[in-house]
Amino acid sequence: SSVRFFKVLLEAIKRKTTKMASFNEVSTRKTTQKDLDDGQDKALNSLEAVAEEEENIVDAEPDEGDGDATETKRRKNQEEEVDYESEEENGEENVKETPEDEEAESEKEEETPGAEEDQNRAEGEDSQHLSFVSQTKKGKDRLLQSAEVRVSAVVESHPSIQDYTFDTENELWCEVSLALPLTKVYFDLSSLLAALARRTVIHEVKGITRCLLNENTNKQGEKESILQTEGINLAELFRYSDILDLNRLYCNDIHAMAKNYGIESALRVIIKEIKDVFAVYGIVVDPRHLSLVADYMCFEGIYKPLNRIGIQSNSSPLQQMTFETSYKFLKDATMMGAHDELRSPSACLVVGKVVKGGTGLFDLKQPLT
Repeated sequence: SSVRFFKVLLEAIKRKTTKMASFNEVSTRKTTQKDLDDGQDKALNSLEAVAEEEENIVDAEPDEGDGDATETKRRKNQEEEVDYESEEENGEENVKETPEDEEAESEKEEETPGAEEDQNRAEGEDSQHLSFVSQTKKGKDRLLQSAEVRVSAVVESHPSIQDYTFDTENELWCEVSLALPLTKVYFDLSSLLAALARRTVIHEVKGITRCLLNENTNKQGEKESILQTEGINLAELFRYSDILDLNRLYCNDIHAMAKNYGIESALRVIIKEIKDVFAVYGIVVDPRHLSLVADYMCFEGIYKPLNRIGIQSNSSPLQQMTFETSYKFLKDATMMGAHDELRSPSACLVVGKVVKGGTGLFDLKQPLT
């Protein structure tokens, strides 16, 4: 699994580097073209200035005698301007060259720590030792051998992977050293790694999207770990009966519980879920009422909803009419010739008969003597 993630990470780094490099090339070309356009404009301006100067010289030839001092002063000013412009150009060249020198120095500085890390890593490889849980010597040798096989498999999986270490006790972390080519492209590798880790699937179980391991204190005051999942796959959990207590397995999927554990388990789930819904608002419902609702939804041996679809199988047309869509149930009962024995509470109330429940469950007889 780690090999697969490292390959995905290296491919993502390669794509990111190529994309950033293409952006730099495009921006460099635009800047170069702009500089060329500016250079052409400067050349045209200089040619126009030379032509104007020649015209001025030709026009000033008749007045050579009186204008010697003025002409000398003008030429001196032009020479000073030329010297000033040349100094500015040299300064710009120096400014442009400075970042390149700084980049070269930074590259050298970046290469030096990497070399030191490689040297330290090479020195530490000889003294590196793996810590394992207390086991027999034979078991430790077997785990050590499997760890070496895992490290070699990861290192040989890609040329850019230089070194790999992992937690040999709990397998909660791992460290990998990557060798990447030196480029002038910089980006945030940590954010790329975090985004990639969130959307990369290393191992998955069908039907389960996420697992949470929480700690809870039982009635004896002992701490225990509880595995909670988003999604349901009971068949997959049954495979891990050696580490999971399947006697305490519970899910809120009533159909799944009825299929795997029977209708009585589904009945208990219905009672618990209805109770939890009202408990959020601080409402306590009589357990007898919850049991009545759950029994009515499961008394046929299957889980049926408590709505007009679930009540279609009821034998009392009057009870169906008092629930929903009275006209539809009345029409169906009339067309099918259904009859009502007036046993349900709703049917008794419709015709004004005493409900056969509670105080109406028995009759009182007056003694004749």
